[in-house]
Amino acid sequence: MEEAKDICLSESRRNAVTNEWNALFAQTPMVPKLVEGNRLVLGVNDLIQSRRPSPTYTALVEDSAAKGGKAIKLLNTHYEWCVTYPMSKVVFAPGVKYRVRAHLRVEPKAGKTGEAFWSGVYDGARNQGKGGCRPKVTEVKPGYQWYDIATITPEGSDYFWIGPGFYDTKTGETTSIEGVWIDQLEIIPAEQN
Repeated sequence: MEEAKDICLSESRRNAVTNEWNALFAQTPMVPKLVEGNRLVLGVNDLIQSRRPSPTYTALVEDSAAKGGKAIKLLNTHYEWCVTYPMSKVVFAPGVKYRVRAHLRVEPKAGKTGEAFWSGVYDGARNQGKGGCRPKVTEVKPGYQWYDIATITPEGSDYFWIGPGFYDTKTGETTSIEGVWIDQLEIIPAEQN
């Protein structure tokens, strides 16, 4: 606005409007860039926790095994999608396929065999999934591991999501996990290892 000099706003609202715009831009995170070659790594401060009350669905916790010493814990009180990341915040090469991977730690409940977590990439414009991952607790290894979530050609309406493993409450089934911890999300070109 200062550069163009020909933008007109109501004189009585000019300062209020520009202050509101400046506040909005200050709160909006910068668009991440692909870093370390063609690799984007997102940490706990980038991922979006559920808008529901955090103590019920997720918690940001100290975790010495996590990259950066912190992780988002997906609590075992539900199976809702509770951590997301919009692909619209990433600069992608057009038409290129990318792999989305999550760095997770799963603590199974003793004697359970159900799902550890369910995760995927969802196309919000078309209301359809573009791939996902749903391992059983018997298929996960101890400690943090990389899990391939989906291989996609990203579009602006896509977003990553994850929730604790699904269980059927109608049949009396209960969760198979003590918790799931996520500390990183990685997006790399599909042909890259």
